[in-house]
Amino acid sequence: MVFKQRGVYLIKGDPVNGFFAITLTKDVGCQSPNAVTEIPNVGLCFLAEDGVYALQGTLENEGTRTNVVLLSTPMSEVMKRINRSALPNACAATYHRDKEVWWALPTLGQEYPNVVAVFHFEVGAWSYRENLPVLCIKETSDQRGQLLFGSYDTKTSARAGIHVYSRGWEDKSGTAIAPLFETNAMDLGSLYRSFQPRHAMVYAVGYGDNALTLNYTVNRSIDDVREAPQELEQQYPNDPFPVYGAAVWGTDRWSRLRQVVVRFDLNTQQQGPVHELSLAVAPAKRNVHIFGFDLETAVGEQRNIKPLSTPVGVSQR
Repeated sequence: MVFKQRGVYLIKGDPVNGFFAITLTKDVGCQSPNAVTEIPNVGLCFLAEDGVYALQGTLENEGTRTNVVLLSTPMSEVMKRINRSALPNACAATYHRDKEVWWALPTLGQEYPNVVAVFHFEVGAWSYRENLPVLCIKETSDQRGQLLFGSYDTKTSARAGIHVYSRGWEDKSGTAIAPLFETNAMDLGSLYRSFQPRHAMVYAVGYGDNALTLNYTVNRSIDDVREAPQELEQQYPNDPFPVYGAAVWGTDRWSRLRQVVVRFDLNTQQQGPVHELSLAVAPAKRNVHIFGFDLETAVGEQRNIKPLSTPVGVSQR
């Protein structure tokens, strides 16, 4: 494969005809030589000026056309912030242990990458991470398969040198971990003209006394409805577990883990007609394990509370 700034070409050949080039596209190209990586069951992927593209199909003469597909559509807002003049400093690697692909990207005003766009190729979803000073990145080829990256921050001793990506630590690269589960703006306009959400039942694993917090927005507002998030313990009030310590990963203990339902109250009466709702759930400390959630809303003239899982369906919860 040959990647140019404006074009992607496939070089093929045989002993009779020699080598020749096949043009795959002249619409997009790649200016980041270290941001080309292969994703299992997806294809060869590369970083262009407007996002990540994948070459899907076979590269051989098997009757299947090779297509160039934009892969990073869900991350369009992050891709718009890319500093195109610093694209040569971007890099990428496939992390098979976590089934992730990392693209370290420099955003506007930054010479080196400061945002990592992560593609979870097993489920086809995207996320991003910030404040990782990635200059180069590599997955080791031994049985451990660790993800290493070299830092460009030579002024801060804690961030300089070569780093190993790991989980279960209180902070990474000097930045505290802040887990967050956030839904998209759930549009229920196809079901109701407007609705008043009443309760959110979050299904989670109770980690000791590590409480959960919830806040929410309506109609794609940038401001939360609550001034401060509601905080509830991950315990059943009628059957609480004994708690040992502060439930810190790898240090404190609790009797056993179990799934609990944490019910949060929602009130949007001061927001006017509600058409869309977005939830943000986070642990008050660090550990969180969420399976899903249910919503209850007041609909109709009588404002009867009704679970949305009935009209929406379990598959869309």
